[in-house]
Amino acid sequence: MSNSKDIKASQISRRSLMGSGALAGAAAAAAAVGMTPRNATALEGDPVIIGTAAALTGWGAADGIDFKQGCEMAVEDINAMGGIAGRPAELVVEDCKEMGPQNNIQATRALVERRGVHAICNGYLVGSGPEYDIIADAEVVHLNCNTYETTAAIVRDDPERYYMIFSDSTEIWYGTGLLVFLKNLMENGEFSPSNRKVALITSNNPYSILIAETIRDYADEYGWEVSLYEEVVQPIAEWGPTLAKIRNDPPGLIANTHFFPADIAQFALQFAEDPTPSLVYMQYGPSIPEFINLAGETANGILWATVVGTLPAEFGLSFEERYKARYGEQAGFRNAGQTYDLVMMYAQAASRAGDPDDPVAVSNVLRNHTIHRGVCGAWKFAADDQCARPYPGFTDDPSLGLAHHFYQIQDGKQVIVGPDPYIQGGFQVPSWLKG
Repeated sequence: MSNSKDIKASQISRRSLMGSGALAGAAAAAAAVGMTPRNATALEGDPVIIGTAAALTGWGAADGIDFKQGCEMAVEDINAMGGIAGRPAELVVEDCKEMGPQNNIQATRALVERRGVHAICNGYLVGSGPEYDIIADAEVVHLNCNTYETTAAIVRDDPERYYMIFSDSTEIWYGTGLLVFLKNLMENGEFSPSNRKVALITSNNPYSILIAETIRDYADEYGWEVSLYEEVVQPIAEWGPTLAKIRNDPPGLIANTHFFPADIAQFALQFAEDPTPSLVYMQYGPSIPEFINLAGETANGILWATVVGTLPAEFGLSFEERYKARYGEQAGFRNAGQTYDLVMMYAQAASRAGDPDDPVAVSNVLRNHTIHRGVCGAWKFAADDQCARPYPGFTDDPSLGLAHHFYQIQDGKQVIVGPDPYIQGGFQVPSWLKG
C-alpha cells in the first residue's frame, strides 16, 4: 500500500535534480580533499532554518557539543556550495540539558514554535519519543540518531502521521551484532573464550535493557549460556555486589550495556582489582573521552561498538581533520559526523524536492530516492520504520548500510577491529586473559 504522502517522480524538476547533484558532488569533493568549495553564487530568499536539540550541559554535553558542531560545519558547507534550492541555510540550537522526555519536549517546542524551523537534525536524545507528536503536528522534517527501537515503533505503527521522521539503525542490532562479531573472532582463531558463559549487566533504561535482552534471547543460538542477568539502577558508582556475582561464577564474556561513561569507568577500575578470565564488552560509553580519562590503563582491552560513527576512510578522515582544525584536539570521538550527515541529507533532499517549505515532498525524497554516501557511510531508509539498516547485520553490502563498528581500546587508543573493510588493527587478547 502506497503512502498517501508520496509524490510522483515527475514532480521533481530537472533544475532541482541538477541542484542536488551539484550539492552532493561538491560535498563529496570537499570531504575527499578536506576543503570547502568557495565559488558558490550569492544566496537569495528567506533562510531555510535547520534546528538541533542537543545536550549542551549535563552528563551528555561531550556528545551534545559534538552534535551541535557537526551541524555547524554542515550548514557552512551547504551555504558555501550554493545553499538549499538557492536559499541560505541557517542553524538554530536548543539545549536539552540532562535530556529526558520533558527537556526534549521543551527544546523541540522551542525549535518549532519560537524558531520556526523547516527541519530538526539531532544526534541521540535519551528519553526521546514524546516530542514526536510536536514534530508531527507541525509537519517538520526530522532526522535523528536516537538508535531507539521504541521510537522506530512509533513510526512503524502510524506511518501516515509520522511520515517526516527518519532515524539511524536501532539498538536491537547491537545484541545480534555482538554475537556475530564474537563468532567471527573465534572462527578466525583470534579469540578462544575460557568458557561459553555470558554475564549480562544492564541499567534500568529501555535502551540498555533491550540490548541485553537481545543478547540473552539469541545467546543459545550462538552457543552461549547466560549465567547472570543483572539490572542496576543508574547512576551507579559501586559495582561490588555485581562483581561479586561475576567472580563467584566467572564467565567467558561480560556484556555491560549500561552507557554512562563515568559509571562504566568505575566498573573497569573495580573489575581490574581482581579480574576474571572474561572478555569485557561495553556499550557506547567508552567512545566518550571521559571514559578513558577516568579508567586509564584499565580501559585497555575493552570492546565497545556503535551502529553509527564517522568512517575511518577518505571522506570520514578528511571530515575529522577539518573538524579538529576548527574545534581543537579536544574534539570528541566520531560523533559530529552523525549530525553532519543528517543535515547534508536534509539539504540534498530539500534541493531535490525543489521546495524546502514542502515537508511532504522533502520526506518523499528521503524515503524513496535517497542512498546517501556520507562521512558515516551509506544511509538508506527502510520502508517500514524509516530507519537506516546496518552493515553487516542486515546487509552484506557496505554501500547499502551504516557500518556496525567494533572498537577495542589498545594502549589508550580507539582501534576498529571489525568489520571489513574498515578494520584498522587486529583484535588483541586483553592482558588479564594472558596470565
